Amino acid sequence: MIQHAIGGALAVTVLTIVTCASAGPQTEGSPVGWGYHGFRNIENVGNNIAAATGGQNGTLVLKTDGTIAAWGQAGSLQLDIPTTLGRFVQIDAGKFRCVALRANGLVAGWGSGSSPSPPASLGVCTKVASGDAHSMALKESGLVACWGSNLYGQTSVPPDLGVCTDIAAGDFHSVALTIDGAVRCWGHNTYGQIDVPPDLPPCIAVAAGNRRTVAISRSGQVFCWGINSYGASTPPADMPPVVAVAAKNYRNLALDVNGNLICWGSGEGLEPCQIPDNIGPVIAIGAGYEHYYAIRPDHSLVYWPTYSIQLTFPFDFGACTQLALGDIFVIGLKANGSLVAYGWNHHGQSTPPPEASPASSIAANEGIAAAVTLDGCVVCWGNNQFGQANVPPDLPICTKVSVGNSHTVALGIDGTIHCWGSNTSGQCTVPPGLVPCIDMSGGGKHTMVLRHDGAVQCWGSNADGQCTVPLDLGTCVAVAAGTNHSVALKSDGSVRCWGQNQFDQCTVPANLGPCVDVVAGTSFSAALTVNGTVRVWGSNVQNQKTVPSTLGRALSLVAWEHSLGAIRDPTPDLNYDGLVNGADLSLLLANWLGSGPGDLDTDGIVDGSDLGVLLGFWGE
Repeated sequence: MIQHAIGGALAVTVLTIVTCASAGPQTEGSPVGWGYHGFRNIENVGNNIAAATGGQNGTLVLKTDGTIAAWGQAGSLQLDIPTTLGRFVQIDAGKFRCVALRANGLVAGWGSGSSPSPPASLGVCTKVASGDAHSMALKESGLVACWGSNLYGQTSVPPDLGVCTDIAAGDFHSVALTIDGAVRCWGHNTYGQIDVPPDLPPCIAVAAGNRRTVAISRSGQVFCWGINSYGASTPPADMPPVVAVAAKNYRNLALDVNGNLICWGSGEGLEPCQIPDNIGPVIAIGAGYEHYYAIRPDHSLVYWPTYSIQLTFPFDFGACTQLALGDIFVIGLKANGSLVAYGWNHHGQSTPPPEASPASSIAANEGIAAAVTLDGCVVCWGNNQFGQANVPPDLPICTKVSVGNSHTVALGIDGTIHCWGSNTSGQCTVPPGLVPCIDMSGGGKHTMVLRHDGAVQCWGSNADGQCTVPLDLGTCVAVAAGTNHSVALKSDGSVRCWGQNQFDQCTVPANLGPCVDVVAGTSFSAALTVNGTVRVWGSNVQNQKTVPSTLGRALSLVAWEHSLGAIRDPTPDLNYDGLVNGADLSLLLANWLGSGPGDLDTDGIVDGSDLGVLLGFWGE
């Protein structure tokens, strides 16, 4: 659904449970994100990718030089790659574990769960595969070995299996292809995933996903059996012969004989799988619990999310002036007013309509996004379950918009406050006689405003005291509403919080120092300090308190539930002393050919191009 107010209105949606800067800095910088499932930042892996796979918490790629790179959720053992084992030639990720084949034929395993490391007696192997809690290897002799959890018999290799040529691991079942082309399966069978069709012709390859099995016949035909939820086991009837197939979760990706991609299956109630446009010819494919992967002839990697994703900032997202975060999607605002988006699109929230540009401000929430155009019009698109996208037709020209869990708040150019959407707790009932305001924020079921005299006022749910403004609060300059707590930035740069404090989200760090902005998530609070650093306190359930070391100085800060995003300052004044000189050059050279401070062109590596950027600002 798309809604907009023609007469002006910055109204509507965005930035769930957080506050959104009304205009934001106009300097473009690279986006950096961390926290829930994503808003991850990927390294520039370059045109040297041989294979890719993914687990629940991240992506792993095998490079052409035999090294492995990984990115995803901080702290995941699956991404803790051994560094002393030399080169690798194959890799496969399960849900929380990984197994890899070394160049010498020995097998390495890591991650969490039941015995990720292989048995010491395994010996030389030719292929490996990983399921949710078990791993497989095809030995040099052609025999199959399994280890890990045997809850469903998935590691109990049939004694009569014999010599095999291929293996695949489903979530809790195992698959092998014998030397004569027969498919054998064992393990979990609730959905018939190990019941090989009796009329299955000889095959050349096998794959396995959640509760299902896939095989390619010698003629290139694809056969699937097991669970058929979301069409996972129903390949397209007109599918041409294929040479490879990848299967994880409830979606499948196949590579046909002409290098084209085909997919089938869907997510839980979401749109069917999709192939991004203009990928071009492909030489290899892969699947993860969160992404599909395609490798081009030049060994560059293309990947895109499945229905449950860890959101990354794609290489082509580029520098932005503002960010808005929603439920596994992100909107970016460019300096020219154009919009970019990436992530979930089941409500159309990642497809900005043409009338939303050029924009001056953006926002996003659960399944919904909004933009304020340069002439003050409000455009909303996406989820409208509670009427939060129904911009009032008589809405005046506005200067800011915020959206809580189910309601929208807009700030008129005359300082008036306008609310619409769910009003179950009175969050949309603006108090009569409210004096003109200069800031506002929508929370879980409450609304915060900053009056022109610097006083804070709240209404709506007060179940956790989130609307009980401290009597000694004093003059403030910004507000942010969390799900059940409230945050205010005072005129002296200090921060005050009140409301629910179960996760210490209202316990402001004693050494915080002066700040210039505040945001609030579901169970955490964050502030942008005067020197551009980000401080987070409260829950760390999704590593939202782990600010990336590569962030450097931030220009702006946004939040959503368990995630944060920031715009990184691109200025080459690396030590922030107000001058680009030899001290900054030393910092850049200290990270040479690495990442972090000094990566001025944000391509993932500190190199000659960054040196050129720094020298271009020399003495300024």
